[in-house]
Amino acid sequence: MLFIVGAGLGPQHVTDLAKSLIKRAEVVIVEAYTSPNSDWLEDLAKALNKATVKATRDMLEENVNKLIDMARYRDVVVLVAGDPLIATTHSSVVVEALTRGVKVKVIPSVSGPCVAMSLSGLQFYRFGRKVTVPGPWRGADVTPVAYWLLGNLCLDLHSLILLDVDQEGRQLPPADGTRELLKAFNELLSDQKENLGDLLVLAVSATDNDVYVTYSRLSEPEALRPITPSTMIVPASLHPVEQEFLKLVHGVPSGLIDLHLKLLRRIDPCNLYFSARHKVMASP
Repeated sequence: MLFIVGAGLGPQHVTDLAKSLIKRAEVVIVEAYTSPNSDWLEDLAKALNKATVKATRDMLEENVNKLIDMARYRDVVVLVAGDPLIATTHSSVVVEALTRGVKVKVIPSVSGPCVAMSLSGLQFYRFGRKVTVPGPWRGADVTPVAYWLLGNLCLDLHSLILLDVDQEGRQLPPADGTRELLKAFNELLSDQKENLGDLLVLAVSATDNDVYVTYSRLSEPEALRPITPSTMIVPASLHPVEQEFLKLVHGVPSGLIDLHLKLLRRIDPCNLYFSARHKVMASP
């Protein structure tokens, strides 16, 4: 049987059920490439007297059938930081295993992106489409990400932004992700007079013991501290309670919030979104 086990944000979040499944498993595979700073997963397995195999992207994607065949005859645990089905890779493994007649059990847990949304103090139901800023190692175009952020702003929805992770488990820093977004916005809106530099950017990092929040204007990415693992947020308009939460809990200056809100009152996000559409649709 195949068990896909979420381990949460750190050792203190690992449930008794997760520990018992790791102990009884015949094979424990540690998947660290979809989440940064996941070395503690191997330490967790060792503390439970289990040797581990470190998963590669190839093992869980191109050659996933080997893993599934192994789980046909033995109890196999794939140990993942956070909540396992947040990553589409793991959903694909579940579907493939069930299609091939192998039983699967998923053990959910706490995920960094969900914690970022809740602890940001922004209203949960006002978050729109989630996007990922690709790392430069992928050679991918970032303008579609900026386009979808405009779409969220058009609907007055906050944007949750994931930061890419490379094969070694290193995450794109928030400052670099913000620079990529700024360049993408400038490219998308090159024929417009609007400048989105005053948009507020938050970076949230949640660990076992604490939550760190850093903030800046979109045009000042160097102001974002290099916290990791982190999730970024670009808010839409802010309810008065959201504004007070950002100021009192996270120390966001009133001046940054005021600049953000003035920008959103001045621009027409829907017009910018539809104006940028032809550029995105023309991309290969």
